[in-house]
Amino acid sequence: MRRRNPLEKTSDGEVEGYKFNKNRKGKLKIRWGGMLEIYYSVAPINMPDGQTCGHIIVFTDISKLVEKQKQIEYLSFHDDLTGLYNRHYFKDALKRLDTERMLPFTILVLDINNLKKINDDFGHSEGDNLIKLAADFLRSNFRQEDIIARIGGDEFCVLLPNTSAAVAASIKQRLLKKAGRHKTAKCTLSLSIGYAVKQDSAESIDLTLTQADNAMYKHKEKQKTEAQRSDLKFAPGSSHHKAETHNLP
Repeated sequence: MRRRNPLEKTSDGEVEGYKFNKNRKGKLKIRWGGMLEIYYSVAPINMPDGQTCGHIIVFTDISKLVEKQKQIEYLSFHDDLTGLYNRHYFKDALKRLDTERMLPFTILVLDINNLKKINDDFGHSEGDNLIKLAADFLRSNFRQEDIIARIGGDEFCVLLPNTSAAVAASIKQRLLKKAGRHKTAKCTLSLSIGYAVKQDSAESIDLTLTQADNAMYKHKEKQKTEAQRSDLKFAPGSSHHKAETHNLP
């Protein structure tokens, strides 16, 4: 049986797999290794009697163009400071994953504490260092397939399909326990964390996100209150301060 030439003309005026004089995108394996991204077109070589005696294939190397397009696509979905997904990608992913088979669906919202004060006291470069530290911390504590996004200046969000409230609570405690071990040259990482879980397909995923955001702010306020109590406890004139002073050698 005769092997068919991949460039053989077919009855409908096409070369098998190609249309005449039509630019198509493809890949070309090169002799010294690797692949080139190309546009190519195929046209027949016709004899005076109308018979086709061959074909002309024209290639255009578009590797640099494809690479530039990939870079543009990457930047459209990623935060340029941290390399995490950005808010635009996060919103798309939230809609895409909002299906019954992803339930229970947990949304985790995290916020860097005192970032404004750090920017004011040490400059925005130190604030940026803390944001990048937080991003690296989150990467190291979640799986590669988990969607981690920076959705605001100091705010991050993690989408956790098929994750129960009990597991989410465990993740929150683990992150809080570990965060304080991570430091920049001048600052220690401190986070406020909230989460909410969508349990039923009839529930609104936007409402779940709002609930997670509210839970994060409640946690932030709780931490502020605890810090204020701690400051008062050790303030000069307090009973604890007097006791500590009395015990000094």
